[in-house]
Amino acid sequence: MRGINYFIKKICIILLCLTPIAVYAQTGSEAEIKAVFIYNFTKYIQWEMPDSAATFKIGILNGAEVSAPLKEIAAKKMVNGRKIQIDHYSHIDQIDNCQILLISEAHKASLEQVLSAMENKNTLIIGESEGFAGKGAAIDFVLKNGQIKFQINRRAIKLSGLKVSSQLLKLALLIE
Repeated sequence: MRGINYFIKKICIILLCLTPIAVYAQTGSEAEIKAVFIYNFTKYIQWEMPDSAATFKIGILNGAEVSAPLKEIAAKKMVNGRKIQIDHYSHIDQIDNCQILLISEAHKASLEQVLSAMENKNTLIIGESEGFAGKGAAIDFVLKNGQIKFQINRRAIKLSGLKVSSQLLKLALLIE
């Protein structure tokens, strides 16, 4: 009997010690978590890029909250040996060639125009919130059970000409 109680106490102590770690892992702001997701997408997606391309460009349409955390990541990390450049656009006609284009909630109504402008450009189009992937963006973010997750629109990925790892597809909520 004493052995079982001792074992249960040890388990409880271990669980109590681990709880702050789990809580800490969830304390990043929504923007920081999305920025990390965006950077990590670059590890599982292949772009056709000329060898002469010196930078990996991430465009942000209309100042999404993710901008500041993405800049922090860009200052420290690289994508396939290339520096990350963050470009900001306030209008669709300003969008230059970029490997990733993040569309803020403010431009959700303009998604169709963005998709038309970026057609055949080998650009990963990411919507800042739920509803973008269902309307043609390749990826969007959703909140499920208190956690930030991402959806992938397989048709949009195929149309963009990007190659996505099966590992990333397994982690995503898929939209056909």
